[in-house]
Amino acid sequence: MQSQIQITVSAGSLAPIKARLSVAAASAGKRKGTKAAAPAAPVGMRLEDMPQFAREELGFAGLNIPTSMLAGRTLAHLEDLRDRADRAGCPILVLVDNHPMDFHRQGKAATERLTRLAAAGTRLGCGDMAIKCVGVDDEASLAGAAKNARLALNEIESYGLGVLVRPGEGATGDPPQLMDFIKRIGGFRIGAMPSFAHAAETTEFVATLRRLAPYAHCVAATVNAYSRNGRHPGHDLEEAVRAVVSVGYQGTLCVEFAGTGDPQKHIVKARESMAAVLSADVEDDVVAEDETPPAEAEPEIAD
Repeated sequence: MQSQIQITVSAGSLAPIKARLSVAAASAGKRKGTKAAAPAAPVGMRLEDMPQFAREELGFAGLNIPTSMLAGRTLAHLEDLRDRADRAGCPILVLVDNHPMDFHRQGKAATERLTRLAAAGTRLGCGDMAIKCVGVDDEASLAGAAKNARLALNEIESYGLGVLVRPGEGATGDPPQLMDFIKRIGGFRIGAMPSFAHAAETTEFVATLRRLAPYAHCVAATVNAYSRNGRHPGHDLEEAVRAVVSVGYQGTLCVEFAGTGDPQKHIVKARESMAAVLSADVEDDVVAEDETPPAEAEPEIAD
């Protein structure tokens, strides 16, 4: 039995990883008697290189991409990025919008933006888009925003993408009200994208994740920088994973680094920690199946 949950990573978490001139290449030039080139200044990783790096070097199964990383790119660029990701075995799964939408007061503008996102997400090969909603503070705004969001989803129906609402300000930051908002919009293409960080800000960390996971296709697995003794500060990653597994969650866990500096060792450690929890859960299920007593044979009836 194999867990259906895949661990992915946000492209935004890979951007700070630096690339330098290979030390081996510099040494080779020195041995040949030529003047070795000085190490190149560190540069951020190119978006085009992230799928292969994430898969081959870090072991992740897919990418989420924030819209801020796509500024100035044409649709042809997006298709090339999709092809690179597919060839690397690390597909782009969720397009995450950084720009909050106000479906209540600015329904037309929000619908237009959602349509542009759907067009971009389709070219990238995504299955979902993740958005944040603002201006939802009371019953009137909740009802108005849900109505306009429902109309917007009808507009983008032909694209075939799901829309995931991320916890945000106002009512969407409160788990029960966020669920109510999603239910009011209705339809099988609307869901949630909860996060470990948001759950940790509530008074019920585990309960919040359990409450929102059934509505989710993707959960943002917020990761902080580990301490020197190997402990993860803030929320408990393993407890968070067990929380979503306990309610039958079968989507993705997307690592989002919230620390500073080079994130590589931290996100790899987090992936390994969460993968260990998932593996243990699968083993427990197998043991439980093996220990199930066989059904008793029915007694034979004499002629």
